[in-house]
Amino acid sequence: MKDYRDELNQPPAMPGTAATTTEVLVPTNEALIRRTKNGANWLYAVAALSAVNVFFTHLSSPVRFAVGLGLTDLIYAVGHQLGTGFALFALGADLGILGLVAALGYQARQFRTWAFVTGITLLVLDAAVMFWIAYKTDTSNLGGVIFRVLALAGLITGLRSARLYNTRKAERKA
Repeated sequence: MKDYRDELNQPPAMPGTAATTTEVLVPTNEALIRRTKNGANWLYAVAALSAVNVFFTHLSSPVRFAVGLGLTDLIYAVGHQLGTGFALFALGADLGILGLVAALGYQARQFRTWAFVTGITLLVLDAAVMFWIAYKTDTSNLGGVIFRVLALAGLITGLRSARLYNTRKAERKA
C-alpha cells in the first residue's frame, strides 16, 4: 500500500500523538479497527445504561439515567398499566431488548456492518419513541437527545470504518 505522507511532505505521526492530516484522509487499518470498535462500544453503552434504568424502574425507584432506551420505558409503562402478569412480561421483554442491543454490539465489533445498520435503525426508532413519550408527558429530555446524537455519530463512524476495513480486507484476498 502506498504511503501518501511522502506526497504531502508530512512526517509520520509519533506514537501517542494526534493523527496527521494524512491519517485522517487515508486511515490506517489500525485506525479503522479502533474506530469500528469504538463505534460498536456505543451499543454496549446503550445496553448498560438502559439495564440500570430497567433495574431501577422495575423496583419503582426514582433513580434513573436520562440516556436509557425509551422503548424499555414504554414497555414498562404499558405492562405496569395492564397488571402484575403483564409487568413480568414487560420485564422479560425489556431484558430481551437489552440482550439484543448487547448482541448487536458484539457483532459490530466483529466488523459486521449489518449490526451497525440494525443498531442505528434501532436507535433512530427509539429516539422517535422518546420524542413521543416527551410529547405525551409534556417533558423534555435534552440529555437523552444529546446522548442519542453522540451514539448515532459513533455508530455511523464505526459503520463507515467497518465498511472500509472490510473492503481493504477483500482487496488483499483478491
